[in-house]
Amino acid sequence: MPQRTVLVPEEQVPVAAEVDLVVVGGGSAGTAAAVTAARAGLRAALVEEYPFLGGMSTGGCVGTFCGFYHREANGDLVRLVGGFAAEVMDRLAARSQCYGPV
Repeated sequence: MPQRTVLVPEEQVPVAAEVDLVVVGGGSAGTAAAVTAARAGLRAALVEEYPFLGGMSTGGCVGTFCGFYHREANGDLVRLVGGFAAEVMDRLAARSQCYGPV
C-alpha cells in the first residue's frame, strides 16, 4: 500500500499516522486528553517537543499538585478531583511516590 502524503506548496510530506485526534502539547492537560481519547476508542496522537510528558509539572520539578483536596471546617479532607487527575494521584500513592495531602 503506498504511503499517503499531504501536499504542501511545492512539496510532498509523508503522512506519519492516520489518527482521529491530534493533541499538541504533552503537559498535564494534553496528556490527560490523549489518554482519555484513546481509552474512549479514538486513535490519538500526542505531539510534544520535549522528551518527557507532564509539562512544567515534570520539567519544572513541581513537588506538589495543589487543589486536589478541601479541608472542611471540622477538619475533614474532601477530595475535589476525579477522573484522570485522581488516577495519576492514586497511582503515585500506590508506588509511595507522594505524600499528603498536607
